Amino acid sequence: MKPPIKRNGLLALKLQEELKDFEFDFHTIPVIWGGVTSIDYTGYDVAIHMGLYGVKGSYDKILIEDGAINARKGNDALGCSSEPIIQPNHPLYIRDEGRLDALFTQLHEKKLFSTKEVTFKSYIIQARIQNSYICNDTHWRALDALRSSARTGGKLRASYFIHVPYFNNEQKEGELHLASAVFETIKILLKISTNSSPKVVSLNEFLNSKKKKICAEDKKAESESK
Repeated sequence: MKPPIKRNGLLALKLQEELKDFEFDFHTIPVIWGGVTSIDYTGYDVAIHMGLYGVKGSYDKILIEDGAINARKGNDALGCSSEPIIQPNHPLYIRDEGRLDALFTQLHEKKLFSTKEVTFKSYIIQARIQNSYICNDTHWRALDALRSSARTGGKLRASYFIHVPYFNNEQKEGELHLASAVFETIKILLKISTNSSPKVVSLNEFLNSKKKKICAEDKKAESESK
């Protein structure tokens, strides 16, 4: 695994300066199939991946993925295609059901950061079979690592994927506004990780679960994440 790299961007500095109880490592993962396999999750308590969703005119929505699909489609940044399944003989869909209630209560349709120009809100978005690209591949592997960690008593306690928009370059402080909203999201996720335990389940386990509360997707947010 490549060593962590130093970051001095607005978000990285804010995390390191204001959340001193946590030690942060930063990695840049290439947009290629299997790129995340360079990350060794066994040395981390929490993994938080981030990726862009590019929708013109949408600058104010932070999307937190609920689960991942064991599927891949499309060409990566090198023009390479991939096998349609991430891991054969594994479930179609996995999610961390142990934190669903906390995620919905604290982050679904919640205001994160607001100025006169923009109000950022967060949404919990259920994994979608049509969104089986690099971000989904990354989150699947991290959740699978979380499941293995829970079974073996490993260090990893939580794994999340945040989809962030491009910042609005027409706003004077658009980059700062976005960094502040993502910072608030990560701060809440770290709190949830500290106060709850993982329960990574497969699709069949989910269907048989007594929990009936599934992702009440915000249709607008879902369409804009595609």
